[in-house]
Amino acid sequence: MKDFVVIHDPAGKEPEGRIITGNAYAVAKSKGVVMLPVEPALIPRSVFAGWSKRSYGDGIEFAGTHASRGCSLALHAHPEFPTIHWAARVMPVERRISGSLRLASDTTQLHSLAVGIAPITPPVILDETSEPDAHGGWTIYGTAKATIPGDAYIAVQLYGMLTGARITWFAISQSA
Repeated sequence: MKDFVVIHDPAGKEPEGRIITGNAYAVAKSKGVVMLPVEPALIPRSVFAGWSKRSYGDGIEFAGTHASRGCSLALHAHPEFPTIHWAARVMPVERRISGSLRLASDTTQLHSLAVGIAPITPPVILDETSEPDAHGGWTIYGTAKATIPGDAYIAVQLYGMLTGARITWFAISQSA
């Protein structure tokens, strides 16, 4: 049975970091709770183990005519759990949005190991046909396999282009 960590609840009823399993997952999902798969045994190993989330206030833009990187996160990763799940909240700042985002390794962070990231899910694409949710934005998701050489801190980030919108939070988790 899979376990999930609560990343965000727009209604504010499920606390961030709560572990949800079994039938409770379907109930929480039906209420719009954002969750990612997680290996609960990892969480006590380190402050950054199992899952990580960072909020960005008014948001980070990926503006420009070329792909860029941003929203770095660190995770105390373990090679026996190679799957990295991610979610990000996208909020519009203009009527017209467009872009594509995916997970990438971040080699700029001090004291973190470089890891290979192989997407399992395709890059998330947003455009003018993307309908925002009831809260006026989009929660996007992805999954990747990471080549983790050993028990160490890794850093990942989002990579791509996104015009007309900003990322207000970004979260990752690790599972088998």
